Amino acid sequence: MNILNKPFLNVTVNSALKQHRRLCEADKGRIVDLAAAGYTDSKISRTLSCSRKTVSLWRNRWENKNTLKCRHGGGASRKTTQEQDAALVAVAHASPFLTSRQIAERVGVDLSKDTILERLRERGVYSFTAASKQRLTERQKLARLNFAQQNLERPLEYWRRTIFTNEKVWSSSNYGRELVYHPKNAHFHPSNVHQCRYSGCVCVSTWGWISHAGVGVLWKIDGHLDKEQYIHIIELNVVRETEVFVMVTSFHWRRLSQREMTHKILLMEAFLNRENAFTRIKPLFYLCKILGLASVTPIYTQNQGQIQE
Repeated sequence: MNILNKPFLNVTVNSALKQHRRLCEADKGRIVDLAAAGYTDSKISRTLSCSRKTVSLWRNRWENKNTLKCRHGGGASRKTTQEQDAALVAVAHASPFLTSRQIAERVGVDLSKDTILERLRERGVYSFTAASKQRLTERQKLARLNFAQQNLERPLEYWRRTIFTNEKVWSSSNYGRELVYHPKNAHFHPSNVHQCRYSGCVCVSTWGWISHAGVGVLWKIDGHLDKEQYIHIIELNVVRETEVFVMVTSFHWRRLSQREMTHKILLMEAFLNRENAFTRIKPLFYLCKILGLASVTPIYTQNQGQIQE
């Protein structure tokens, strides 16, 4: 089946043909007449359904050379027709992760990579490195806004005594840089986001923190992050005193396996005698018990009724 006969391409192909069609002598004459009547290039292009560049070309040629004839250069003839150019764009829109050669194969033309990219760029389709994550959802934005509003009145001294921490696992993937074809300003459209599947053959685990003073240490975790190694990291970097106040945000407290605990998030606020005083800890109550911390008091929770010691 010819690619141009597929229903999903009809609208895109027809639109491209209308915008980039070759003008006849009558249309060129209308450009000259409308320009003489005081029309701008933009208004002429909308009236005749052609690009402003085309309008400017024939307007200048008439004013400078008093002719509307095409100049025949000595270069090679164009390798594609307007229908094929429009089909290349349509295939790129329908399947943005195809390579340039695959796009040409779908259309049934034998072109170099540079020629394919040039045809796409002529019609506003460019090659980008695909995003691996979508933009924040409305729910995620609202959660961040609520957190900011709830902590809006806290004094600067509070944030000077605050540390934000998290863990990150860097994992290998079978994919390199993934290219995607789309118009400008469409980078985070769901159809243009590449969902990467990590192989896990090579993994590097890290733990790090930031505070008002700047970026803290980035700690390489050897092997699995079990409770002994986590406690060791906290002892070396954060926990030095005995009085701890706990801030719990949206945490369903129940008996968890070690693997589950490493994926849960708790916020702990520790009022210490130094600036490094805030951390995010997974098995928080268990950790406090192991360290023999004297006072553990939940001071805020979004799901307070679901927390059980």
